[in-house]
Amino acid sequence: MVMKTTQHPLIDINTADEKLLATSLKISLRLAKRIIAFRPYEKIDQLNQVWGVDSATLERIKTHCKIESEEPIQTIEISPSPVEPEPQLSTAHFTISNEVLEESVLATDQKESQVKEKDKVNSNLNLLLFFIILIGAFFRFNGINWDLNKHQHPDERYITDVATNIQTVSSLKEYFDTANSTMNPVNHGSYTYGMLPLFTTRIVAEIIHKTSYDQIVLVGRVISGVFDMLALWMIYLLAKKLFGKKTGVLAAGLYAAAVFLIQMSHFFTVDSFCTVFVILAVYLALNALQITNPKFRLDW
Repeated sequence: MVMKTTQHPLIDINTADEKLLATSLKISLRLAKRIIAFRPYEKIDQLNQVWGVDSATLERIKTHCKIESEEPIQTIEISPSPVEPEPQLSTAHFTISNEVLEESVLATDQKESQVKEKDKVNSNLNLLLFFIILIGAFFRFNGINWDLNKHQHPDERYITDVATNIQTVSSLKEYFDTANSTMNPVNHGSYTYGMLPLFTTRIVAEIIHKTSYDQIVLVGRVISGVFDMLALWMIYLLAKKLFGKKTGVLAAGLYAAAVFLIQMSHFFTVDSFCTVFVILAVYLALNALQITNPKFRLDW
């Protein structure tokens, strides 16, 4: 029995695309792009100057590739002046071009390495920020009933007393009827602080049925801790916007471990509530400075 072999047609090294070269010669797409970059070739041996073409690859090129010679174009000579020969690509041209291409490839690899390193640093910062938030939460919510219902903070006692006496209303009409509204703290004596901490604590306490004097103070302390955690996050955003992510994480870590702030978050007072809005105001003001559209600016 005689075995028949199929001979594949040779591919033109000067016209084949990168995928065909990569498939036929079993080389990478990057090397195929380098080969294409130095076209046209007059001899197969010129490919030996391309960076990355070793002896085995050159043998496969000689086996599977060819260089088509172009048909001469007939022209009508107008004058008998001699025609200057076209400049030929020299070996030096390929050597210099290979050096430039090698530098370009190295620069690309260096950029990719820098991007990977930046992503790694960013991931580490995110992980560190996560642990900072956990530590900050532990410090703020640990030992909420630190005084064992002794109510030793005078301002806290005052707010707790008012929060215990007020009650939520069923409609806005009842709320704005200030003379009769059960939400109006003045109807139960007097009140010298803002309404947000008071109303927030009372509403949450009624939802979870913790409205007694000893219970509502603990609800207020937890909410105070929640607002201080919001302040921690706002500090991170503010420092990140001003000085970068590393500084933002550092600022968050310092805020999470600040003793005075941890102490304030253990009191049912207005300090932690107020801190959030102070930082938020600075952050929004910083963003407002960057608005260049006259439509969103006021001229004074």
